[in-house]
Formats: sequence, C-alpha cells, structure tokens
Amino acid sequence: MTEVFRCAASSQNRAKWFTCEERMSSNKQLYSLSTTLALPHCIDASGRLSVMDAKDVAMFQWPDGSWCHDANRFIRELTERRLSRVNRGGSIATFAAHISHLLRFVWARKISLSTITDAEFTSFIHLISEHGTGRSPKMVREIGRTCLQLIRSVAAHGGEVDAVSETGRIRIYFTKSNSSRSSARRAAGGLNHASFPRPEPQRRRMPTTRKVIDSLVAAIETASTNPHQRMRRLVMLRLMEITGARRGELALLTTQAVKSALAMARPMLKLITLKTRSWTPPSRLIPINRRDIEYINTYLEIYRSRIVSKHLKGNDHGYVLVNGRDGSALRPSTLTQEVAKLAAHAGLRSRVSPHLFRHRFITRLFVALIEQHELENEDQFRRALLEGETLRFKVSQWTGHRNLASLDHYIHLAFDEAMGSRGFNIDELMVAALSRPGD
Repeated sequence: MTEVFRCAASSQNRAKWFTCEERMSSNKQLYSLSTTLALPHCIDASGRLSVMDAKDVAMFQWPDGSWCHDANRFIRELTERRLSRVNRGGSIATFAAHISHLLRFVWARKISLSTITDAEFTSFIHLISEHGTGRSPKMVREIGRTCLQLIRSVAAHGGEVDAVSETGRIRIYFTKSNSSRSSARRAAGGLNHASFPRPEPQRRRMPTTRKVIDSLVAAIETASTNPHQRMRRLVMLRLMEITGARRGELALLTTQAVKSALAMARPMLKLITLKTRSWTPPSRLIPINRRDIEYINTYLEIYRSRIVSKHLKGNDHGYVLVNGRDGSALRPSTLTQEVAKLAAHAGLRSRVSPHLFRHRFITRLFVALIEQHELENEDQFRRALLEGETLRFKVSQWTGHRNLASLDHYIHLAFDEAMGSRGFNIDELMVAALSRPGD
C-alpha cells in the first residue's frame, strides 16, 4: 500500500513542489497539499482495488527534494483514521505542521527517525521551546506529542513496537485525564515526556458577553475601509452569535444554504459539521430568525455579488464570506484575525475569539432549556439529556458535538448565568424551536 502511495505521489505535478534551494530555507514548508491524489482503500468483492479520495493530504519532501516516505506514511495513517482535511488540510495539515519541526531537526543533524534517542528528542523539545519562538508551553506539548506519534509509527513499521514507551528508546509517561473526550484522544492528550514544559494552570474561557459584542459591532464603522468589508464584518459577527458555529464551519457556509433557509416558512440554516472523522462531513440545521436570514441575504445580493462579479467572473465558489480584494473564500484563521482586529480597535483588554461566540451560543441554548423544562439543578439537566431522545438529538444537532458529555461545562455555566447576570436573556427563538417536535 505504501508503494501505491509513492507512485501516486510521483504522479503529482512536480512543478508545484518547492525547489531544493527553497526548502533549505527554514521558513519554507516541507509539504504541500495534494490536488489530485487517490489512496488505496480495500479490495472489493470482485477483486478490484478500491481507492479513496485524498485531496488536500499533506505530501512531504526532504530539503533536498526527495520524498520523505516515513512522514508520508504517517500522514496516510492519519488520513485512514478520517482526520479532517476540509479548509485547506484541516487537522491533517495541523499534524503536518507539527512534524515539520522534527523533520527539519533530524535533517540538520543527520539523525534517522528510526534511531532517534531520548536525549536527541529532549534536545529537539528544548530547541522549539526556546525564548523568542513565540510558542506557548501548550503548543510545544502538542507538537511534541504529534512527533512522538510519528516516531512510534516509524518504529512500528521497522518492527520496534516498544520504541516509544515507558521503558523504550524514547521514554514517555502517561497522565490521567478527566476529559470527556474519547479514550483515544484522552490517551494522546495524556502522553508526556520529561522534556515537555510544565502545563499552566487550567483556565476556563468564559463566553463572550453582550457588552463585548456591542463593542465589536460599534468598532466596525471606523475599523472598516469600504462598504463590503463593513457589511461582511457585521454579517460575520451576527453569524457567530446566532449559529454557534466553529470558525471552520462558518468559512464553509454556502450561499445555497442561505437561499434555502430564506425559502423556508421557519428558516433553518444548514451548516457543515466538522470534527466528526467521517469521509464526508455531515451537516446540521440551525433555527434562524427571518430578520437575520434576510440581513445575510442582503449582503449576498448587494455587497458580495459585486465582489464576485468583479473578481471571479462567473466562477463563483459559493461560499458566503469572501475576500474583498480577490473574491476568494475567507479562511478560518482570517475570521479569528478579523475578530482580533475589531477587539483591538474597540480597545478591549479581554481576549475575544470566534470560539467564545460558540461558548455563548451553547450557554444560551442551555439557559433556554432550563427555562423550558423548569430544571432546578445540574443533575436534573443531565438526566433530561440522557432520558430525552428528542432533546438529546436537538442539542447534538445545534451544537455539532458528538459526545454530549463534553458539554458538561456549559451545564454548569448555564445555571450560573440563568438569571441573566452576564446578559444571557432567554432566547425565545430557541425555546420555540425546542418545543416543536418536528424540527
């Protein structure tokens, strides 16, 4: 199977890969995302090879231009585990960025991934932890854990199954986690090495408040340089507040989803659901106020249409939020940057991000549930989720969470904020939608 992967990689357009001179520079990527690639999947009942689409899979080369088969095999394994590739590589691109640091390290020191020692791995962690790199202790640990998975993969394919273990060539240890994540993710999160920086005290990020949102909206007028940018920012903030979508899901919101919601008697906006580890990400429907969907459609018809007509000339990609300079779809990271710019312009000292809007949405949803079901404490809330199949389905649909146990923090927050002390007024749209059995 590895050989098929190598052949498929060789068939890529070589002109798109970086030259050796470019790759020797430390600021150049060692990988590019595939454009037309298929990976072997299985042999079907008729004996034919079945392949799976592998678009946007990271493909690695060493600085001298030769293929890095160890890294490519590891990426293939991640692909087969169905890690996300949406939004320009998704989770796989994140893993690729992580292992790039180790690949540069072993290349510069002429070390083999199959023989790297505990002392050498310790030197690597110290190097990426140095002052001035801008990496937080949490980021260093994430990079280190991904690199340990790469070393374990290389060793396993060489027959050394205990290379990364408590008594292995790379000595690790595990910490217990109370996380509600899956056992596989808990194991990865609990993987540690003596060289890893100590974790900071865990601090829960609180949902954004009405006051903060109003400040961001007010900053748009003076922070924006043209009408399209101004309207797009208003729509972006409104979508973050009323959908609770992850930033990657907002970047994937389509004009067709808006038009479909606009045509409904009770508008429901279709969102792609990320973090599901499925070949094709599923979708979910979020109830939306008619006034809001008409507002978003105004952006599409008047502001976005001019940008698309000017720059794309009939080749509309169909995503709602676009770059005013070239008509391209906004990246998830751009949404984070946009919120940060508005927060700085508004003079906000507290950290603001798209994910805190998601925290707010889920907390508001749970406050609405408390009101509707007259729940008196957190245990009653948990029982209602466990025993009510329809309620459980709706909460899963609206939040995009596979594991409802991961929402436990929001239950606690919702009871704290049920009286509106942080501006969480009861959402009548949510209450009404929750009350309809057919939605």
